[in-house]
Amino acid sequence: MLLFCLFWNFIIIGSLSFGGGYAALPLIDSRVTSQGWMTTEQLTDAISISGMLPGSIGMNAAIFVGYKTAGFVGIIVATIGMILPSFIII
Repeated sequence: MLLFCLFWNFIIIGSLSFGGGYAALPLIDSRVTSQGWMTTEQLTDAISISGMLPGSIGMNAAIFVGYKTAGFVGIIVATIGMILPSFIII
């Protein structure tokens, strides 16, 4: 059930975040803290680390949240959920 919730939330974030990775951050913040997966302080640290890594900050934050929530499987689920809406549209 946790993996489905993680996938579903990142499908919604990937569908509604027009404007790149920075546009996804408020959606990630609201979804992750409302689900109780991470505290605001943990998410702030994750966003800071995501900004230092190469790639989209939104995708890096999704990977970090997926890892903190469900380990390696969470990384895969969050990544697929984040890129699937764009992949379908393209």
